[in-house]
Amino acid sequence: MKILIITYVFPPLNRVGSSRPYAWAKYWEMMGHEVFVLTKKKTTNDGPLNFFRNKDDKHNIKKVELKAWPFMIKRPSSINSTNRIIMSKYIDYIRAFRFLFRSDFWLYPVIKKVDQLYKKFPFDIVISSYGPAGSHFIASKIKKKYNVYWVSDYRDLWYGYHGSKSKWFISKIIDIIERKTVSKADLITTVSKGLSNKMNERFDCEVFTAENGFDPDVFQNNNYKYFPDDNIFRIVSTGRICEEFHDLSSFCEAIKLLISENSSISERLKILFFSLDSSYINKMIKEHGLGNIISHAGYVSREDSIRIQRDSDGLLFFMWMDFKDEGILTGRLFEYLYSGKPILSIGLKNDNEVYDLIKGSGGLFLAGSTPEIIAENIIRLMSGDNLDSRVSNSFLKCYTRKALSEKLLDKIIINLSKKRKQLYGIKKNSLPDY
Repeated sequence: MKILIITYVFPPLNRVGSSRPYAWAKYWEMMGHEVFVLTKKKTTNDGPLNFFRNKDDKHNIKKVELKAWPFMIKRPSSINSTNRIIMSKYIDYIRAFRFLFRSDFWLYPVIKKVDQLYKKFPFDIVISSYGPAGSHFIASKIKKKYNVYWVSDYRDLWYGYHGSKSKWFISKIIDIIERKTVSKADLITTVSKGLSNKMNERFDCEVFTAENGFDPDVFQNNNYKYFPDDNIFRIVSTGRICEEFHDLSSFCEAIKLLISENSSISERLKILFFSLDSSYINKMIKEHGLGNIISHAGYVSREDSIRIQRDSDGLLFFMWMDFKDEGILTGRLFEYLYSGKPILSIGLKNDNEVYDLIKGSGGLFLAGSTPEIIAENIIRLMSGDNLDSRVSNSFLKCYTRKALSEKLLDKIIINLSKKRKQLYGIKKNSLPDY
């Protein structure tokens, strides 16, 4: 089987989203299939390029990295104050469409490259990963020209995205563009049942839940300890935190409450945020005067992120403060569960898919929304309180990247075989053995 993956996020870009298409390429190759990846050539403008720490971690995946058109929009902070507001509004409107990102301007060379690639590598399947939307645009063109089996994958939604602040007329345009682009897909995949339900409401083709997960390989050869043995109790967050969608106020108030009850706790407790954007975190630290306990500790490699989770005493998971957060199951959550450490969830409700997943894992999670409950849970963590945070082995086996990659490809192959049988009347026993 020859498979083409089109994705913007891909190693060496160090984002959680890179793990998903990378795992497909890695494990499908190991299963004996031929995989080719089309992606944008990464620069430091795209983000940190330290997905791999060691050369030994890289697998020999065939890929073409194409440069984007050679221009950049100046960041608002780099222009004068008068034009900064205008430019900010302009960029906000562009981004509201969930396409026309600067990162999408590698599309033109892709169109030219695909014809050359197909002659040398006549792929049976193309799988495009959103976002941004450019991958779906290209896959739609390929589907129309070569009639290959197309899987349209969503790590997040395009129309109805939980982080969008689009006006109603922009949302309508997005809806039309997405329907026109994706309507010819043979299969749509998303990361959760919640998102699958939303896609089922809008598209006629089959929607399949292909969850995120964790890769045990990343946890191997990860032996050195990240934190010293100094009797400090460390609770860490290694996920994205942003002011628009997360609320740190209750958590900060809980820390202040703990200090008011026992001032010595500031010598024994440290809260560390490992994330790319520090602005909101530092703002809240300053507002609440908690610089002696809470700190932004920088953005680290994927391997260090795993070590940090493993060596922490507890993990922080902040729910999105939006009713549209149903179905947001990030890869980070699965890594948290694999670490075997207790999870302190802020804002978790028992009618949420995240709640069902964590509860079903058998792992330990403590949930709270008010400062009082959050403070009580932190004390429980620090006291030990006979807390067992081990996740069941049956859960872990289901959510490895390897198992999930195999499940997705099995689904694709079954559907592709059915499609070929319908199109060409191929007898069941004469279908190729993939």
